[in-house]
Amino acid sequence: MSSTVPDTAKVVVTLSDTDITVDPGHVTRVTVDITNKQHELDRMLVDVEGIDIEWVNIPVPAVNIGAGEKGQVIINFRVGRTSENPAGSYPFVVKVQAMETGEVGLAQAILTVKEYRSLQLDMNPRRASATFTRPLNDFDIQVLNLGNVEQTVELTALDPDEECAFEFDMDRLNLRPGESTSIPLVVRPKYSSWIGKPRLFGFTVTARSVEDNYINSKTQGQIERYSLISPALGVFFLLMILGAGGYLLLKPNPPARVRISSFTVTPQTAVSGSSIMVSWNVQGDYKRFTLSENDASNQIYYTPPSAQESSGNMKITLNQVSKPTTERFVFTASGPGGRVSSAQDVTVNPAPLPPKPELTNFETESSEIHDGEEVNFSWVGANASSYILDPGDQKLSGEQESLQLKPNPPSLPYTYTYTLRAMPLPNSLGKPVKRSVTVTVVSPSTCISKVIGFRVVPSVVYFGAKVQLKWDVLRAQTVSIVDDLGNTLGTGLPSEGHLDVTVNAVTKYTLTATDNGGQTTSTTLQIVPQPRPIPTITAPSGTQTGPTTTPGNSTSANPANSAPASK
Repeated sequence: MSSTVPDTAKVVVTLSDTDITVDPGHVTRVTVDITNKQHELDRMLVDVEGIDIEWVNIPVPAVNIGAGEKGQVIINFRVGRTSENPAGSYPFVVKVQAMETGEVGLAQAILTVKEYRSLQLDMNPRRASATFTRPLNDFDIQVLNLGNVEQTVELTALDPDEECAFEFDMDRLNLRPGESTSIPLVVRPKYSSWIGKPRLFGFTVTARSVEDNYINSKTQGQIERYSLISPALGVFFLLMILGAGGYLLLKPNPPARVRISSFTVTPQTAVSGSSIMVSWNVQGDYKRFTLSENDASNQIYYTPPSAQESSGNMKITLNQVSKPTTERFVFTASGPGGRVSSAQDVTVNPAPLPPKPELTNFETESSEIHDGEEVNFSWVGANASSYILDPGDQKLSGEQESLQLKPNPPSLPYTYTYTLRAMPLPNSLGKPVKRSVTVTVVSPSTCISKVIGFRVVPSVVYFGAKVQLKWDVLRAQTVSIVDDLGNTLGTGLPSEGHLDVTVNAVTKYTLTATDNGGQTTSTTLQIVPQPRPIPTITAPSGTQTGPTTTPGNSTSANPANSAPASK
């Protein structure tokens, strides 16, 4: 179809905001205004190009717009709060294409993803021992940038007793979003002794963002300092040296006694299904380790370790329990130097039950549509594993919040009752929650617009008075009002509003509503004005109401015809 409108202006697209800022994890809404400057009704399809499709949600991507009319489409921008979505500015284009003619309208904008910072810190191992001959211990510090912007991280370590010295391979590093790195940390006690009891020192490693000091992560570690010999062992050695020196020179050295210097379970109170960390340190002549849960037959770890495995740790996932239970973990080291065991108890509490599903809203854009059109559903729910829409038993994701489908009625008109069920999460005691809406499908020749009200305010109208025509219409694309003389008082009016008119005679006003298929419905309002009432005059109290005589003119006053003075 030919048109005098230039090709570049047949579909005009404007945005409510062209410089859009999104806080990761939140939703920003933008309104797309579309003007159809073609000479016929057309269905406009909205799309966004130039940015990640995961960031964009268009609940209703297509809308019918009549010739010369305007329509709106909502675009929701949501950027996930992960390091995979870097902060920055992203130019994009909103493209609107006319489905019938193929005409295209464009609008450019910029999406700015805001920065956020987060760090995660871990250490391996978490516990070590320092001996007189081997005071230095190496720890691996793992730093992970969970933010969406590059961060400069500063590492520090300290112990409250100030008994240890710390040295990082590097104490400041730059991490890109999502980047993880491991930094060696050397820890040693500042002092060592020849004779004394073992002493345990706890220390804290902190990773702090240089750009924002409030962003930090901490992890804890321990180092146990051993003297060269214990007091009791020193006395024993002295006696042995004095009394059996010759014997020791002739006899071969016995295997070193196996000793579990440390065996820890962290934390010692946990929720079923969560993880705990088991750490150990063994000394002596050993050949293998075993780790058992509750009894010796239930082995969850077995290995013949090498010399480098005297210290280690492993992560264990706790069993599911229905009531508080005590789990006992037994660590056993055995070999030529003997067999020793150490046990640790962990209190396991039942995991909290998932919350019940919620479905606070379930609605459609229109409760009445033409045959062949799509119905748009939207809902608000929470704590749902999935949604099921009937009829059809259609299963939807628990993250989904809208759906479009085209009914296929067996006859016309036909009313569907759609029921949405929010299904509970696994292990939840909640029952499915459901809500229902009805949608009636009618013939394309049937007008789905409905006039709810068309009235005059005030209800009593006098000649020459200015009044308001008020209306309320459902499912109308356009609304127009004409009087009985053929004068158009308004066209392209909103579905709800008012017009000011002056009434000088009996007048009929006709309101016509047109739906998205071009079908119309009308209603008429007749206004019959009345003459304005004559003001009444009320005489002041105490005034004589009998005949009065005015110089030069004599008038007879009839009390029955006199009007009271107005107040």
